[in-house]
Amino acid sequence: MLVGPEGMAGLVVPTGIATDKTTSAFFSDLVERRQLSTVLDLENEEKLFADVHNQYRFCLFTFGGSACEYERVRLAFRARRPDQLDAREFTLDAEGFRRINPNSRTAPVCESPEHLRVLEDVHLRTPVLWDKSVGATEANPWSLRFQAMFHMSGDSDRFLTSGHLRAEG
Repeated sequence: MLVGPEGMAGLVVPTGIATDKTTSAFFSDLVERRQLSTVLDLENEEKLFADVHNQYRFCLFTFGGSACEYERVRLAFRARRPDQLDAREFTLDAEGFRRINPNSRTAPVCESPEHLRVLEDVHLRTPVLWDKSVGATEANPWSLRFQAMFHMSGDSDRFLTSGHLRAEG
């Protein structure tokens, strides 16, 4: 348990907690349980944290305990100063996260509510490239096939060595 049932926690953590594959299970669990309140992303361009590299991104990450319920998550991305957050803010519910990122259930990095509207419109009109959250028949609406070209680890017999080249040359 991270916080008491009726408690709330606010952390300053790397933005990857909301956007990276490695933390997607934790993030999506908070969203599905409706315990996530806010993800407010800031770039350190204006050196809010003087000893941290200027391209480092961090977020104000707020969530509640098991008795708390937040129907929608407040999000904002790529602000350089706290006073820029309001203009960039948008909200999503659990279904919105599932619709936009069905495989990872991570947060879409939108820079404004308009950016989110465009992204949602694209997802309404176009199926996901490869949806791992549905059955096999619906998963690949584009009929994609993936294949590898050559890999030294598995195809080393197909490559010539410098010794071969000298012998033939």
